[in-house]
Amino acid sequence: MLDLFKRYEKNPILEPTDKPWEAKAVLNAAAVWVGDEIKLIYRAIGVDGKSSLGLATSKDGYNFTRFDEPIMKAEEYNEFETMGIEDPRITFFEGEYHLLYVAASLYPPNHPHPTWATDRPWRVRVSLAKTKDFKTFERDGVVIDELDTKDPALFPERTNNKIRLLHRDYPNICLCSGETWYRWDDNIIIAEPREGMWDNDRIGAGGPPIKTDKGWLLIYHGIDHQHVYRQGAMLLDLEHPSKVIARSREPFLEPSEVYEKNGVVDNVVFSCGMVQKDGELIIYYGAADRVLCAGTININQLVESLEPALAAGKLIR
Repeated sequence: MLDLFKRYEKNPILEPTDKPWEAKAVLNAAAVWVGDEIKLIYRAIGVDGKSSLGLATSKDGYNFTRFDEPIMKAEEYNEFETMGIEDPRITFFEGEYHLLYVAASLYPPNHPHPTWATDRPWRVRVSLAKTKDFKTFERDGVVIDELDTKDPALFPERTNNKIRLLHRDYPNICLCSGETWYRWDDNIIIAEPREGMWDNDRIGAGGPPIKTDKGWLLIYHGIDHQHVYRQGAMLLDLEHPSKVIARSREPFLEPSEVYEKNGVVDNVVFSCGMVQKDGELIIYYGAADRVLCAGTININQLVESLEPALAAGKLIR
């Protein structure tokens, strides 16, 4: 494993409370700077097992004040949100904060469902809400029709006049491209699991890609055949982000602490967001599907750890 990531010494930074809506778990947070304040929109699992979204704020990135009530709940009559809303990512894009999240529900009885959902017929849809003030949210609903997909990550700017949206079409990371929302010109696989490596079962995007002079830096998670979650990175071409130009040979984060190895789901580290501060990324991650943690990694060192593949002129899918 790459020795680049430093866990925050006082992890976890957020834990479940006695409030019914966040009593079971607090995890998987989107993160963004708004002025001099970091806003986290996190997934909270209540006593009923359903997820909603909470808001927490911080000046230093580690000590957070959270709101007493969810900022977004599942819509009562929305067929795609009957099991809750979860795993948000946020991007400031064209004048508004775009909050992408996963709407969860169950397929109706006897309805065809994906082969990977044979244990429970879960139905998951990437959905969108927009805000300018984090007080009111305009909900646009499902943005990729008729596709069970999750792990959405929106690029912060257009390339070649197109909106670019990453998501996971099991088990791969895919890229939707289009000039307007909902009307995608294409939807292609850009990265796949790698047999014999730490990410050999399935993969998914973390927070929104970050622009560097070497390419778009994407944090992503990989799961192996033993169902252990780890975190790595890849670089995507600046002009043609469907091209993966480098990728972690080793993860920079894997479960090792008690709070990462034991919880609602054991052996999970799962990031939905990060912010840049003083040349580093503060990466926020859910641990064992129960608590929210943080840690830092130097951006240049992380990019440099991917450079051998660039120097060799190889394209690593």
